[in-house]
Amino acid sequence: MPPCKALQRLNASTALSEQYQRVNEEFSFPKNRKQGLPLDEARQAFASHRARLGNYVKYRLEETEKQFIRERRKTLGIAEKDYIARQAKTLGVELTESVKPA
Repeated sequence: MPPCKALQRLNASTALSEQYQRVNEEFSFPKNRKQGLPLDEARQAFASHRARLGNYVKYRLEETEKQFIRERRKTLGIAEKDYIARQAKTLGVELTESVKPA
């Protein structure tokens, strides 16, 4: 499944707390969790896209192209924090300051 489709599917499922409880159970092992929240497909996709965009900045690109990629990466980070906040709200987990949305 393409990452965007996975993000859309999981984005919709966080709104439905009963459905998302199943995702929470599937990611119950400690290595599949961070800050008490599951590292599900959406969070993995966010991390991989941000890493990919970070690598693009290292290429020999024009400064305007690099700036565009930096802004995209920044926006993706904001979306990731929003997703984490919705995960926490759905699962009833208190977030620490380091992962609270901006």
